[in-house]
This record gives sequence, structure tokens and C-alpha cells, in this order.
Amino acid sequence: MNICYNVNMTSYDKIIYSDRKTLAITVDSDGKVIVRAPKKFPLKKIKEFIAKKERWINEKKERVKNAKKFELDSNVFVFGDEYKIIETDGITRLDGKIFYLPKDKKHDAFLSLLYDIAKEKLTLRTKYLASRYSFSYNMVKISFAKSYWGLCSASNVITYTAFLVLCPKDVIDYVILHELCHTVIKNHQKEFWKLVESRKALYKVQDDKLKEYSYILKCFK
Repeated sequence: MNICYNVNMTSYDKIIYSDRKTLAITVDSDGKVIVRAPKKFPLKKIKEFIAKKERWINEKKERVKNAKKFELDSNVFVFGDEYKIIETDGITRLDGKIFYLPKDKKHDAFLSLLYDIAKEKLTLRTKYLASRYSFSYNMVKISFAKSYWGLCSASNVITYTAFLVLCPKDVIDYVILHELCHTVIKNHQKEFWKLVESRKALYKVQDDKLKEYSYILKCFK
């Protein structure tokens, strides 16, 4: 069970106490500084840790502030490939790597086509990676969730948000392998991360990159 405390200080926004063994700091897509700490860890030690990370925190907050905003303009990257977007008075369609979207329903039309792309590509990629790394799963589902990239159920049904395909390929593979690892270990304890690391080199780098793309989920709220 996690215990959360909101803190009225400029150096951080929230401390989350849990059974973890170490301190960690993250800056979310809103620029909020979240500290994760072991239960009963001294507040003084936490503040000292934050002070040592001040430069890193400021750099992360500045990156979030200047983060690229996702817009349906002239082009968009899907599964690592560049697609053009053309407004039309006709019907919604995908022709090769060109989205033809009605001007008056551009957003909804894009989501409809994005769902089809995500269903096809994420299903095939999951099948490939499961075979390569000797995982077994039930099936793949696609949602328009804005609170997660992927989930694995107790029955090993893997659900991805369609917005995942707007991330780079290496990040997509990381999420897929993360969920495949959950078919073996359902929690996020030490053994789970060992399994992830054994299947994906530089997984910590990809996890950080994934956080940088969290703005995509907010753009569609």
C-alpha cells in the first residue's frame, strides 16, 4: 500500500511512501516533481537528496515546459514512419502513408484510422516479440486509454492504448516487452525488473524516453 502526501513546497510537489528500498525522483508531464521514498524515511534525508538533484530537476522541468505539442498538421509519425495529413471534403481514408481527413471531423477521423493501424501493428509486433523471447499471452486488445500505455490482465490479455503507435519504435518495443514480462510476473518487484532487463537492453533509457512522450496522452483529452 502506498501513502501519498502533498507538500506545499517549491522543490517538490508530492512524496509517495511505499515498501521500496531506495529514493527516486520523477518529473511528470505537468512539470510536477514526485519523490518516491521508503516508508518512514527521514524527511531531512529526502530534502538533502532533492537538493543534490536540483540541477537535474530544473532541466527536466524546463524540458517539460518546452515539450513539443502533438498537432494534426501536415504530418505525423506513426510506428516510426512519417505519414502525411491532407484535409479533404471527401471520405476518411488511409492511402499508403497519407491520412485523408474531413475538415469538419479531422480529430475523430484520425482516431478511427489510428485504431486500425494500432490493432494491426501492435498485434503483429507483440506476436513477433513473444516468439523471439519465449513469452505466451492470450490476445491483444486496443483502447483509447489516456492513463496508461499498456496493461496485462490476470488472464494474460494485453491491452495497449492506440496512442502508443505515436511513439518511436524502440519505445513501443519496450512497452510491448514490459507487458509480455507481466505474463510471467504480475507485480513490479525486483524480479520483474530483472526479467525486463534480461529481455531488453537499456530498458531504463527507454523508460525515461516513454515518460517524455506522455504529453501525447494529454493532447487527446
